[in-house]
Amino acid sequence: MKTTPVQSPIGDPPVDMERLRYITDGDLDNFREIVEIYIRQTEEQLSEIHLAIKNESANDVQALTHSCIGSSSTCGMVAVIVPLRELEKMGREKQLAGAPEQWTSARMAFERIKAFLVAQAEAMTLPSKT
Repeated sequence: MKTTPVQSPIGDPPVDMERLRYITDGDLDNFREIVEIYIRQTEEQLSEIHLAIKNESANDVQALTHSCIGSSSTCGMVAVIVPLRELEKMGREKQLAGAPEQWTSARMAFERIKAFLVAQAEAMTLPSKT
C-alpha cells in the first residue's frame, strides 16, 4: 500500500516558541543547551528509524518514532510530529510500505526545525512574544 507523505505546511512555524520558552525559562543558556541536545538526539533517532525501516523492523519503527514524538512534543518541535505519528502508526500496524516516504517527510521537517533553531541560537536571542 502506497501512502502520501504527510507533513506540516511549509508556512507554519516549525517550533512552538511559547513551549520552548516555557521549558527553557526564557534563559538563553538553557535555550542553547536544549537546542544542542534536541538536534543531536533527534539526528540519532532519525538515523535509527531509517535503519529500522531498511531492516523492515516494524516494532523498532514504532518504538523509535514514539520516543522521537515524545521529545519533539515536549520541546515544541511541531513540524516533525505529523510524519512521525504516521510512521508510528505504520510500525504499530506492521505496514511499512510507505515508511521511506514518511521518513523523508520527517527528515525534511526536522531540517526546517534545525535551521530555525540554529538561526535562533546564533542570533543569541529568543523571538519576542507577540
